[in-house]
Amino acid sequence: MSAEQVSVYQKLIIVKDVKSDRMSQYILTLIPSKAYDARYGSSVCDRFITRSDKGGFSGVAVYSCVYSAYTARVDTYKDGVKQEGVFLLNGTERGCVGCKSGLCAFAYVPIAGEAH
Repeated sequence: MSAEQVSVYQKLIIVKDVKSDRMSQYILTLIPSKAYDARYGSSVCDRFITRSDKGGFSGVAVYSCVYSAYTARVDTYKDGVKQEGVFLLNGTERGCVGCKSGLCAFAYVPIAGEAH
């Protein structure tokens, strides 16, 4: 296996808990596979819809807290389906808005077959 150069894409995601009317935000960094990047290029972010259709995304998604820059979660995708993932926060991080208050945009969602 060899490393290849691809573009990296980022977007700010804002989420709202409609029950409590509270909001949170995070930065989504998408590192597509070389084939996905070659095919979709600058539309990578538009095709990857959080909590919905991933647009057939293949690559790595990194979720980071806006104010602290903590990496909260890293997931790998193949053809729009999450393959693996790891949640990195324990709720005590400073500057990670929402993680302590219960409105964590990175709520742990296990992958099929993953132990929690």
